[in-house]
Amino acid sequence: MEKSQLFFSLRWKVALLLGSVLLILHSFFSYTSYLNAKTNFVMAREAVQTSHVGLAKALTEDSFLALQQFASLVSSLNHSSVHKTKSPPHNGDVIDKNWLQWQLNWQLESLTLFDKRGMSVKSWGNPLVMPELAVQGVLKNTHPKQHIYCVTGCFQQLMTPLGEKSAQGALSTVRSFVDIIDKYKQASGSDIGILMANTDTEDANRHWPYKLSTANLSEQNIPVFEFVSAHYPISDFLNRRKLVGLTGRFFDVSIMSIPPQDATSPDSPAYFLLIDEVTTSVRHLEKEARQLWLYGLIGLGLVLLLLVWLLQDWLRRIGKLSQAFPLLLQDQYDQCREQLTIRNVRYGHDELDKLNELALNLVNQLQNSEQEVHGNTFELMEKSQHLAKERDFIHQLIEVAPVIILTQKLNGIILNVNQAGINGFETDRHSIVGKVFDIFLPESEREHLKKLNELRSGIEGEQLQITGFLMTKAGKQKETSWLHTVVKVNGYCDEAVILTLGIDVSVSKVAQEKMLRMATYDYVTGLSNRRKFEDDFMLELASAKRYGYQVALFYLDLDKFKVINDREGREAGDKALTHVATVLKEAMRLTDLLSRIGGDEFALIMPHADAKGVEHIAQKINRVLLAQDIALSGRRYKITASIGVAIFPLHGLMTTELLKNADCAMYQAKAAGHGQYRIFSPDSDYQDKLNLMLHWRETIEDAIANDKFILYYQPIRNLKTGIISHFECLIRLQKEDGQLIMPTDFINYAEELGLAGRIDRLVLKKVVQKHIELNRQGKDYKLTINLSGRLFNDVTIFDDISWLIKDRDVDPGKIIFEIAETAIVSNFAAADRLIAQINELGCLIAFDNFGVGFSSVYYLNRFPIAYVKIDGSFIRKIDKSDDDKVFVKALSGVAQAYGKKTVAESVESEEALTILKEIGIDFVQGYYIGDPAPLD
Repeated sequence: MEKSQLFFSLRWKVALLLGSVLLILHSFFSYTSYLNAKTNFVMAREAVQTSHVGLAKALTEDSFLALQQFASLVSSLNHSSVHKTKSPPHNGDVIDKNWLQWQLNWQLESLTLFDKRGMSVKSWGNPLVMPELAVQGVLKNTHPKQHIYCVTGCFQQLMTPLGEKSAQGALSTVRSFVDIIDKYKQASGSDIGILMANTDTEDANRHWPYKLSTANLSEQNIPVFEFVSAHYPISDFLNRRKLVGLTGRFFDVSIMSIPPQDATSPDSPAYFLLIDEVTTSVRHLEKEARQLWLYGLIGLGLVLLLLVWLLQDWLRRIGKLSQAFPLLLQDQYDQCREQLTIRNVRYGHDELDKLNELALNLVNQLQNSEQEVHGNTFELMEKSQHLAKERDFIHQLIEVAPVIILTQKLNGIILNVNQAGINGFETDRHSIVGKVFDIFLPESEREHLKKLNELRSGIEGEQLQITGFLMTKAGKQKETSWLHTVVKVNGYCDEAVILTLGIDVSVSKVAQEKMLRMATYDYVTGLSNRRKFEDDFMLELASAKRYGYQVALFYLDLDKFKVINDREGREAGDKALTHVATVLKEAMRLTDLLSRIGGDEFALIMPHADAKGVEHIAQKINRVLLAQDIALSGRRYKITASIGVAIFPLHGLMTTELLKNADCAMYQAKAAGHGQYRIFSPDSDYQDKLNLMLHWRETIEDAIANDKFILYYQPIRNLKTGIISHFECLIRLQKEDGQLIMPTDFINYAEELGLAGRIDRLVLKKVVQKHIELNRQGKDYKLTINLSGRLFNDVTIFDDISWLIKDRDVDPGKIIFEIAETAIVSNFAAADRLIAQINELGCLIAFDNFGVGFSSVYYLNRFPIAYVKIDGSFIRKIDKSDDDKVFVKALSGVAQAYGKKTVAESVESEEALTILKEIGIDFVQGYYIGDPAPLD
């Protein structure tokens, strides 16, 4: 082609046309991207606004919840009803005493008590005016009522009825919204204000009949409120957000009702005004849009320049395209590629260059496609082998699965079965495959066959689960859980088969029966346990009521069994219980029912009982027990039982009544000596003792459950400095009327009832809590706890002590455990171990009742003791007895020689205090120093 015929214009035409199209597309996509970014921005703001609204609602609801908790606290202080007069209720003094602290801790504005007529009894703080109808409504409905009032400011008010069954008064608690506003601003970083009704008509703005509550909205956002209230209707912001521009800045503004909806007064509704400045985000969005447009234009220019250069290069290679096609048809790709490579290309062949490039790409693609075909063929062969391995693996899994797996046609013909199925059918594969599944079900499986046929015909869904039986070749029936599922087989004209799974449940049935027996029988003796005993006893009583005969209940408690259990161990104790169970079975009649209902307690139910028969069995039981002693660890033990008998219907009609009376008679027998029996007598004095024990059990358990145990603190003074250094913690039980019960009145009953350990742990917990409270108040006091000897045998007590002492707020050096010498002597090994463990925690040990025992001096060197408390019996008359004075001086000298601090108890006079100071006693304690009292 001659130079005069060069097509330079074509390149530029293509560039210009393509550039215009790209420019239009770029503009369209840029604008679309801007719109998407704007939409995302709006959605993000919606999410932020939603979270802010949720935060404001949550803070408001939490504030109401705090008012409810505080109201419950105050209401619990007043157990009696509110008086009809205007005199303060019983807890007025308590509120007066704690008002300032409560007001600070609970952020309260005011607290008001109303009587049952709705009249204000007493107020604390700055009370809101409560409408009389609202108070009457709370008293009438006996339900708490929440209110929100906005006058000069906004407040939350909770009105709570007083009284358990009927409202005997009401309690009003008021809180300001200021705390909610501050928490919201801290948590969200946004601004919030409260809108309340604007009663000043002259000052009301044009659109909104609301004004801002004082000290809510930040000063810089007040112009935003003034602007939107003057230019927009309030409906544009209620429960929705709106973007507002003001002086070159942008703000997200929304309004929401203050929750809960029913708490806002209809006469003066209030709203949250939420303002969030988004100027930076909006400007950032606009800046990104401009940068996107600019960078797109730059990129477009570069693309056009590259395109011009590429067009010039591509149009060179089309010259030899016709020479390359024959080679391409002969699969000579390398030769074809060599022909398409252009050398010394003249300018102006742009279109041909492009065609040449396309041809070269076609060559490469065809060559790559041929290579891919070869590669895919090889990969297909590998995958076929892999699938074959997977198929063999799945087949193997099915074969070894412990579940019957078989497939059958819709007509019931079995297609295949796994090895578990062969084992379950107890035959070979050939005797199963090709047979109808129905023949392996017994004739009793009519319901199973009916539902299976419905599944096959498509009437009843695509799955059937049923529990039935499988009949083996030998005629044996196995209980089996069946699952039949219709499965479509692809590639076979939608032919369906049924996949059948079967699980032999006969073994699990046996396990369930075994577990049921474990739940109703004692594993040690094999006798029925308390649960089954109660069921059997109820059935026997029902039969006795119907047929009119007597039933005797024997309540047996083994004498001194605890000695065997403690001395020989638990295994020996179980052996003794088994021996007793065997002997009792020999002594009872065939119609009697024997059960083990407790650790060493047995119960015998004797139907058709008469007085002669009852006495005969009771005497026989102890006679046969004494006749056969038991050998344990080389020692021989005689076992007897204290027996109490209650007879239906003479001594009761209900199981609980008969059990209680038999237990009462058993205690009578135990009091008479070992191996005795007693038949219940309603005139017995022991009934009074039993009732007393029941009374104390209820009293102590109620005190533990309802936290009625309180601590009194007796001061201990440093005799040298005159300063109170620590307090001894003493427990009291406070009754409903405020009366205090001393530990000497209830502790013995607690020990006999097994409740002493729970009381000890409760005291320990209260002492640690008081210690933490004193530390936070900056009061440097030590607290002493009396550690009773019964805790030495409690293997879990140290874990409880350690858990409390290791709290990060506890200073172990300020906790002192007092241990009496008698407690150490009674269990020296356990005391030695526990004292060492407590000392490792960093706590201090005090030796109580020092000087009473002969081993006192020995213990000073044996244990890590910090304080020794000289027994009060040597201190009370020290000003009148020279012997006591000499003895106390000697004890003090010995203690101080071992480096121990001395504490004198029971100091009751100035004269005794003077003598103790002369002797050199370190600390003193007693009524002269201070009475036990609550510690504020």
